[in-house]
Parts: sequence; structure tokens; C-alpha cells
Amino acid sequence: DGERLPGWDDPGLRYEDVRSFLAARRSVRRYTDEAVSMELVRELTGQASLTSSSSNIQDWEALILLGDGVRTEGKHIAGYWARLIRLIGFPPVRAVALLTEGRRYVRNGETYRRHRDRILSYYDGDDWLFFHAPAVVILTYPRSNSRMGMTNCALAGSRMMDLAHAKGLGTCMIGFASIAINMSSRVRKALGMAKDRRAGLVFTLGHPAVRYRRLPVRKEMPVRHMD
Repeated sequence: DGERLPGWDDPGLRYEDVRSFLAARRSVRRYTDEAVSMELVRELTGQASLTSSSSNIQDWEALILLGDGVRTEGKHIAGYWARLIRLIGFPPVRAVALLTEGRRYVRNGETYRRHRDRILSYYDGDDWLFFHAPAVVILTYPRSNSRMGMTNCALAGSRMMDLAHAKGLGTCMIGFASIAINMSSRVRKALGMAKDRRAGLVFTLGHPAVRYRRLPVRKEMPVRHMD
């Protein structure tokens, strides 16, 4: 675009230090009551804006839930799963569900009841969705860029979570929220999202209530090569 590129100095980070730092990041599902400021969130989103994206399109947007907003908006997302699990409870729907990914909920009655009770427990104060986190970040992309928009959000979100880790904060990706947002126009409307946008990544953000002294166990990535 003809603009002068900003300057940059190599900080000289050692590979082993960066590797050790990244290896220690893990999903956090227990948070303190300490609030997360919007100023801090903006700092993270500002740095995430420097993330590479497909064709440098930078088509992401961030929707932030803070404080009471986490619980208020979380009810709409949990409501999607509550409606779904109740619907699967009807015999005609159960028969159809056997042909979908929902079959794991209906083939085993105990599994269905366990998931139903857990989902409905949200209304009794069991925040299985956001784990009582003080903040939630929802990164969205335009539906028109369905091929790469989710990838762009994942890249920016990963950058934000790494930076949050550097500041001593905890994060956790929430797939249940992403699915509900993308499957339900009712949920998107409740969140104030534009009709043409979809959730690329949702994650919690807060001060961990626990301290980990062991690295998480991860499977080594399978690698194939062709000579």
C-alpha cells in the first residue's frame, strides 16, 4: 500500500527459552474472582492484530464478554445445548439422531442422562461452559470467507493466548460455545453479532486459581514424509 514499514529489532530470544515457555501453556478451568480489565484485553487484541492471516485479509473481529456479561450471554449459549438435549429426548427425534453425530447421546441411556444433567446444571450455578471466568473472547470472521476465516481467527487467538500466558493469565478454548454460536441464529442475535459473521474461536481469559508444576501430556504429532 506504499506505507513505510515500522522498524523492528531482533530481541535475540533463545530457542530453548521460547520452547520451554510454549510447552508450559495449558488450558485453565479454574479462575479467581479477580477481574480482567478491558485495557488488558485491548492490549492482547492489539498484539493479535499483528498476526499473519490468509492473503493478509485481517478479517477478524473480537467480541468481548466481561464480568456479569459472561454469565448473561453464557445463558444463551447454554440454552442452545439445553434445547438440543431436550429435543433428543423425544422418541421421533432420537430415531433421526441415530443418523447424526448425536447418536452417541442416544445409543446409551446412561450417557444421555449424564450429558443432560450436566448441561441443565448450568441453571443451578454449575458453569461448565466458561468455568466462572471473568472474561471471554469471541473471535469472529465473515461467512463469505468460510474457507480461511476460521483459520485466521485460530491464528490470532493462539497469539492472544500465548501473550496472556506471558502475563500470568490462563485461557481455555471453548468448543461448545463456538458450535452453539455457529449453529444458532438466536444465539448470534443475542450476542449482537452481525448476520454475516461466524465464530472462529472462543476462549476464556482470567487469573488462574491453580498453579501447575508439571507439563501437560501431549501426543507427539505423527509425521509422514515423501522422498
